[in-house]
Amino acid sequence: MDINAIGKLEYNDDCEFELHMDNGVIINITNILDDIYSPTSLKDSQVWVKIMKGEVILFDEDGALTRRVDKDGIESYFICGNNLDLEMFDHTEEFLEIVIKRGNMLKNGKIS
Repeated sequence: MDINAIGKLEYNDDCEFELHMDNGVIINITNILDDIYSPTSLKDSQVWVKIMKGEVILFDEDGALTRRVDKDGIESYFICGNNLDLEMFDHTEEFLEIVIKRGNMLKNGKIS
């Protein structure tokens, strides 16, 4: 599932990131990432994630979605060595635009 949505990012009691949109729709970002992640195939885990706060780009990476334990001992999603979960956690309770595009057609138009 690809998304391009604006809303308030929240961290729920199940330790999942949710984007709460003004129209009442809640998008579970963690579930989308879980569906994309493939522990056995980097090719199947290709994704582009962009997070913006207004005009400020907070995260903009494309590549394989990987999962590993970060420096704080927390299992987190990474793209190109950048900790996506930490970036989202640092911006919970803020209104953000989040773009997630799955597959081998990435942000720069190149096929992986």
